[in-house]
Amino acid sequence: MMERTVERPIARGLWLVVLLGAAFEALNALLGDGDDSSALWFLAPLLLAAFIAGLWRRGHTPLLASAGRLSPALLFIGGSWLTGMLYELALRTGPTGFGGMAPDTAASFLLAQGFYVPFAVGGWWLARRYGYTFTDVFWAGALSCLYEALTAGATAVAAQPALLPLAPLMAGYYLTVYGYILAMPLLFMDERRVWATAIRPISTWRKIVYGVALGLVCWVVFLGWAALLPV
Repeated sequence: MMERTVERPIARGLWLVVLLGAAFEALNALLGDGDDSSALWFLAPLLLAAFIAGLWRRGHTPLLASAGRLSPALLFIGGSWLTGMLYELALRTGPTGFGGMAPDTAASFLLAQGFYVPFAVGGWWLARRYGYTFTDVFWAGALSCLYEALTAGATAVAAQPALLPLAPLMAGYYLTVYGYILAMPLLFMDERRVWATAIRPISTWRKIVYGVALGLVCWVVFLGWAALLPV
């Protein structure tokens, strides 16, 4: 009974964050966001729409619940990675091309592996070791956005104070995108397939700490990866 009491407000918070993120995405689609959008900009709202649709149908039989011998680790890590790559196709950092890491498309997607691979692997490890539910995985991903939100998001608001009223929507968008990139695979498979045979108990506070830590570790790995690449 205690678990249900705790889970309900957390689930409601998930919906609140997603709806704030959807409102910001809608503004982006209506007003455009300049150099941040590629020719495939529509992939971002499509991914968010697919995630919201998946939230509505949760509780039904997952599409990959009986995926035979397919490895749950492969489904989770590959699904998260693929979601991240599709999202990157909606971004650009120059006048043309795809990807939000560098103006050149190939360089951008090569750099992106330094973040999205450890992000997906780290999310899978947390889910497997501690028996994370779908909601837990979403929040682990969402909390990983802290570094980018404080650097890119806060900087944008500081440079343009007129954006301050949109800060809650921007925060919701950061949380939502990071959250759905990590949790999207669990909309198509039974989360219990990811769990280890003997899962370890974990408190809510440790889940919060691990979510923030996941993001920081991924950015450290990304910076190390970028330093090794000739781009």
